[in-house]
Amino acid sequence: MQGIQDIARSIRRNLSLLFVGSLLLLTLSWVVLAYYDQLETAETQSLERLQGIASALAPQLSGDLHRALFRKYKHKDAISSTRQDPMYLKLHNVLQRVQLAHRLETPIYTMVLRPRSERQGDSTKHAVVFGVTSAPKPYFRHVYTPPRLLLDHYSTGGVVPPYGDQHGSWLSAFAPIKDSDGLVVAVVQVDLKFNRFLALARDKLFRNLAIALGIFVVFALVMVRVLFFVTKALRFHDSVQQQSQQFQEEAIHVNQEMQQTLEQLTSLIDHLIDGVILLNHDGTIVHINPQFLNVFGVAPEGMIGQHYNDVFGEELRNLLDQARIHKHQNIQQEIVLPNEHSAHVFAAVLLQNSEEWTDSRRLPPVIGMMLVVREYASL
Repeated sequence: MQGIQDIARSIRRNLSLLFVGSLLLLTLSWVVLAYYDQLETAETQSLERLQGIASALAPQLSGDLHRALFRKYKHKDAISSTRQDPMYLKLHNVLQRVQLAHRLETPIYTMVLRPRSERQGDSTKHAVVFGVTSAPKPYFRHVYTPPRLLLDHYSTGGVVPPYGDQHGSWLSAFAPIKDSDGLVVAVVQVDLKFNRFLALARDKLFRNLAIALGIFVVFALVMVRVLFFVTKALRFHDSVQQQSQQFQEEAIHVNQEMQQTLEQLTSLIDHLIDGVILLNHDGTIVHINPQFLNVFGVAPEGMIGQHYNDVFGEELRNLLDQARIHKHQNIQQEIVLPNEHSAHVFAAVLLQNSEEWTDSRRLPPVIGMMLVVREYASL
């Protein structure tokens, strides 16, 4: 029995640990999946925002002015200051105004596709040069290796998913700048530093993890508390069950001993030379020894289980009634037996053990009665 209880407790403990571990794993999985889902959503939203800015900005930039600027200044760093040339300054002011309006952290700039003769075939390496920028310091005609998507959609514009270059990782969108004839002369590009974007996303992930772990810790503490009380209740139940089992075993043992004692007492009574009859607390006859049957000449079948008022004559009935009234006294009387011999009769009540009776104001309750008949002829 004890082994089964130990196995049950072990199973409960293991199931509790499995539940808590599974809950922790689910919490972490949910946070990580939410992070990547949020990352993808934020990336899509950021690219759409950048594309909207680039598409709205491109028509505000004069393609004719941009072409004239490149025709006038044909060498790298030919423009070293934003105020060096009115055309550059005008385009610069438009870019700077849009950057400030949209609170962009990186400059907006234009790029021009280099002639194929100046490039390495279809390679993207150094395929474009920078034009005008919203930054305070121009980097006019500096060569740049753009993402392949920019070259493929140079005339139509588009977005560039996260990519890296020597300056970091980026999200970008670009739109074509056209002249008055509708020809594409350059593109304007708007960037978002992807490193910063990832840092913000990671910060949010860590915050969500901290919140989730905090909730989990609180829940775990509550669960531990609940499990503690449940385990305590189960242990109490096991203890009560064990004590109940012990009590039942002891009761069986006591009953067996009482049965043996009763059998021994009955055997002793049956061998007495006096006639003895035993009654329970309400006066029902429960045992008659052979000598009593001989003295009165009756059979036990007609008396066992009967009330003494239904089987005894007036003398014995009065004797037993007096004994029930005067519980603390032994009632005695001389009677004449059916065989005309005289007999001395003792009647007494059997009370509950006084050591077990705690009410000193009343006598202990009656648990039975005894009637003893001593025939003179038998002395």
